Amino acid sequence: MNTALDEIANAAKLISNLETMPQMQKLDIALTEISGAAKTIRTIKDSPELYNLNIALEEISDAARALQQLADTIEKQPEVLLKGKNLRE
Repeated sequence: MNTALDEIANAAKLISNLETMPQMQKLDIALTEISGAAKTIRTIKDSPELYNLNIALEEISDAARALQQLADTIEKQPEVLLKGKNLRE
């Protein structure tokens, strides 16, 4: 994933520094860099690392949602910290 980001960053640098080159050469260099970044992204698309990263991000999102629900409950009913959960609900 870092390789793709590095290639995209390189492409952005080249695009910003292309002021002194002829227009067609600028376009050719930019397209070459973007093509390289796209190839890298395609190769990692189905990688186990990306799959694991997606699962980890889903779990982090679930945990953040649970913490937000807890914070909302405590804000609405601060006494739950002393009394605990009402088991009848």
